[in-house]
Amino acid sequence: MALSVVVVVLVAVSSLKGLVAFGPIFASPAEQHWILSTPASRRSFLLPKFWATQLLVSVAAPAILGTLLLVGGLDIVIAVTSSLMTGWLLVGLAVVVQSIRISRTLVRSMTNCIALLGVLLLAGLVILRPSLTFFGVTHASSAATPAALGVCATTVNILAWLRLAHLDRSGVSEGADLALATRVSATFLDSTSVSSLMTTRWARSVGRVRSMRLRGRRFNVLVSADWLRIHRRRGAVAVWAALLPVPYAAQLFGLGDWVAVVQLVGAFVAAHQLTGGLRHVCRSFALRHAIGGTDREIRIAHLVVPALGVIVWCGLTAPALPAGAELAGAVSSAGALLASYRVATKPPMEYYSPALDIGLLGTLIPVGLVMQLMRGPLLLILIGWLQMSLISAA
Repeated sequence: MALSVVVVVLVAVSSLKGLVAFGPIFASPAEQHWILSTPASRRSFLLPKFWATQLLVSVAAPAILGTLLLVGGLDIVIAVTSSLMTGWLLVGLAVVVQSIRISRTLVRSMTNCIALLGVLLLAGLVILRPSLTFFGVTHASSAATPAALGVCATTVNILAWLRLAHLDRSGVSEGADLALATRVSATFLDSTSVSSLMTTRWARSVGRVRSMRLRGRRFNVLVSADWLRIHRRRGAVAVWAALLPVPYAAQLFGLGDWVAVVQLVGAFVAAHQLTGGLRHVCRSFALRHAIGGTDREIRIAHLVVPALGVIVWCGLTAPALPAGAELAGAVSSAGALLASYRVATKPPMEYYSPALDIGLLGTLIPVGLVMQLMRGPLLLILIGWLQMSLISAA
């Protein structure tokens, strides 16, 4: 149960950061004109968006957080109610943060500290009192958890309702660009718009960096530049480190031989966090032309740091693998690196492709589009099947 609660805390904090990134209350330029330039009630105009966000969270929170709590052995009614109250609480907190002029860097630091304190507190409760069941209390008191969360959610949402009237132009416009980029990425099945916007936001949050001259051979300079880029992107390193407990959690949940597949997927996600430089140079012909050299040399240079990161990650998570699955760990590191390389070097999407008629209600499948979307994940599935075959043979 304690492990489930730790995962729930991390997912809840990550959800809060996502809600703050989107707003969560945002308006298009035309809507901003009506909100800010007319005598209409600002709260009345934004209230439907607030309730729409709450409705969306009411569906997502029980599906994600409730499932995690059910896996931990909590009663279904308590799990669903607690997750629902937690979702409403997160939306209310995000709206309050949005209505107050707080630095985004401060918000990220606060949420990271909350996640760290929550994990340390729960880990301490588990170590000091192994008999505790839910948040360090007995089952009888765990039944009161939904009531406590409901009181907090109600209080925060009343405050959020009051703060809707104080949202200014910067508040309602911050998430509009991210929502538009997400809509474009979903329409064109390409995440380039979202990733470019998030990179721009990160660059604005950094503000300035100390430049330095890199000397030496081209290959060494490219490797050093990629290392400096990852050193500046602390969030990628944090995600890389946060994924380390995932295989151990899979082992504690009793997944058995499937722990190797979990390690493979975790290694792929960890490697994807370190291949930003490779993705950037592969998408920009002008940058490759300015760097000079061959495309192969540039790509290999930008694979050095991700390869080291994957090897270290798989080495740290190797004890979670079942006995006799040492070869599966080596396959995980190589497969994750190859799959992340395939994703990072994916060419721009092409939307003209032959369609396959499968003879079912006139369904047409664009074969070329599906193959482009499966570039990388398909290789990951094949390597996962190879891992299970190796473990079964052993």
